[in-house]
Amino acid sequence: MPNIRIFSALPLATLRHTLGSVRIPVTGGEPRALSPVEVIQVALMWRLVRKKFDLPDVDPLEDPGQQVGSAAPAQSAGQAPAKRIKTSSVLDQLDESEIELLSKSELYRAYRNYQEITGAEPTPDSEPTPEQVAALHAKVVARGEAPYADFSVLTPFGRRVQKQMKARAWVLQQDGTFKALDVPGHPGTGSPPVPKQVVTSACLDEYFKRLARLNADYLEYWRLLMVAEDKLRAELFERFRRQLTKASLEGRLPMGINFDAAAPWTGVFVYAARNWEYWHDNVTKPAQDFLARGGKLMSAEKASRINVPEHVQEAVDNAMGKGAAFSKSFQGTPFQGTSRQAKKRKKERERRES
Repeated sequence: MPNIRIFSALPLATLRHTLGSVRIPVTGGEPRALSPVEVIQVALMWRLVRKKFDLPDVDPLEDPGQQVGSAAPAQSAGQAPAKRIKTSSVLDQLDESEIELLSKSELYRAYRNYQEITGAEPTPDSEPTPEQVAALHAKVVARGEAPYADFSVLTPFGRRVQKQMKARAWVLQQDGTFKALDVPGHPGTGSPPVPKQVVTSACLDEYFKRLARLNADYLEYWRLLMVAEDKLRAELFERFRRQLTKASLEGRLPMGINFDAAAPWTGVFVYAARNWEYWHDNVTKPAQDFLARGGKLMSAEKASRINVPEHVQEAVDNAMGKGAAFSKSFQGTPFQGTSRQAKKRKKERERRES
């Protein structure tokens, strides 16, 4: 067996067949089957490694006939059903799935992991609630999705602060000016909780330093950074993982990144931190344009298009028949200019032809 991860993924039917069919060579005699003690040891080892990787616990020695029609263990009489919460209320406003809270033992294990990594318990202003821990565990560990969290709902102090947090946003108006509004969001860049067991501290430090530098350079327009960072984790992290996995197999990883497909998010965070083109297009250039305009001097047409992706705007223009409208408003001959020199050249050409 190459490693315990592969052993934990061994199907139940295959394990049962192997336990019954395996034979051990005996010197000077016929190969023998596993003894009852050896069968129990292998079965316990299989259950142990599955618990290590948070896989469902199944007893391979149980009679298969007893499992028919009982996919889930029956709930004992008088036992309260597990509490369920909506992911949209604690982690991601667009995720309508429901999750169960972790058991006390699983929650204690999460806190022990935190202590082993940081050397201390989380401070009161950063300690997550059981609902937040369960939501992140279900999303990142159980389902293997990108470590994304919406910091307008995943906040320190849980529900108490969740209703109070505001962020000052500059919303682009049709006339090209900007209007200040308070919108739900995280008030700064210093306190969001991070799934530390999923990635290394070094890559988180590099990622945070990138955000801190951008925030320091464009402090007045940090909402650009907030939107860009949220978009990066929500929409692009899974894409980055696919790209880096493919690049790793082809031996052409960019930016000197060490990528491990078994623990991909460390490499993804490093790649995101070093992706200068993304930060330039989504933070640096918009902030510099804002400074250059002084919050105005933008045409209404450009203001209506500035927040719309190019391919979307093109589809809208085609649907509205902008090409036909443009041709109707154009009073000249196609592919011919209307300037004074163009008119002069047209007259000379007509004179020569006549």
